Amino acid sequence: MREVCLHMTAQERVAALHLRMAALRQRRERRKTGALGAGCAGLTVCLAALIFGGSHPGSTAGAYTGAAMLFEDAGGYVLSAVLAFMLGVIITVLCFRIRTKRESGRDDEEKERKPQ
Repeated sequence: MREVCLHMTAQERVAALHLRMAALRQRRERRKTGALGAGCAGLTVCLAALIFGGSHPGSTAGAYTGAAMLFEDAGGYVLSAVLAFMLGVIITVLCFRIRTKRESGRDDEEKERKPQ
């Protein structure tokens, strides 16, 4: 790698650096998105277990586990509210990312237009 850098001009090195930074940034975003997706999936499984899970043998709570959420068959409403909230958060995050990418693209275009 060092030998290749010796034969590159300063502009080529800067361009290569920018490409590497973009690749690392994209990799970091993929990792964060994967972690957030796994967290959402885990929370969904936990919520489903609380709502639809049966009683544990030998427990004193018995059939009253999660009874506050299931009062008069409200479990479906609670589940749909949580899913709607999660969908809203996902859409908000995606819109924010799209906006920041568009702004960074505009900044890059402005830099290219300015004479150095």
